[in-house]
Amino acid sequence: MYGKPQEIIAVARNITARKKIELALEESEKRYRMIVENMNESIAVIDLNLQYVYQSPSEIHITVYTPEEIMKIPSEEQVTPETYVRGIQMLA
Repeated sequence: MYGKPQEIIAVARNITARKKIELALEESEKRYRMIVENMNESIAVIDLNLQYVYQSPSEIHITVYTPEEIMKIPSEEQVTPETYVRGIQMLA
């Protein structure tokens, strides 16, 4: 009785639908990443504090800064004061 299993419990769940959704999302992300990383225009994603979350690789052709470099420059230093204030107001 001691040290020997008395019973085994197994739980199974069908996650087929979830896996299909995950695969579709992964494919969609790959497709959009390929588009963004190969376009000539610059795409930036910023958070509600106007801090960079993402900067596309094409930024180097526009500003001579790498995406990593441009993301380190505060956004208020990259635009006019009026544009910065307008951005803050739009996010409020």
